[in-house]
Amino acid sequence: MAYGSKVALAHDGYSEVAHKFGFTHLGRFSTAYQKFFREYPSATLKTPVPAFD
Repeated sequence: MAYGSKVALAHDGYSEVAHKFGFTHLGRFSTAYQKFFREYPSATLKTPVPAFD
């Protein structure tokens, strides 16, 4: 996973990104996401996505 997956999460949603990365169990995706980014997907979704000009 990379920064792009954080942006994708904000645009595509939690389950869509999890499935794109091959996770069929959303809890396991959440745990892996938290270990990689040091925040849960729910926290990412609460963060505004910066606009790219």
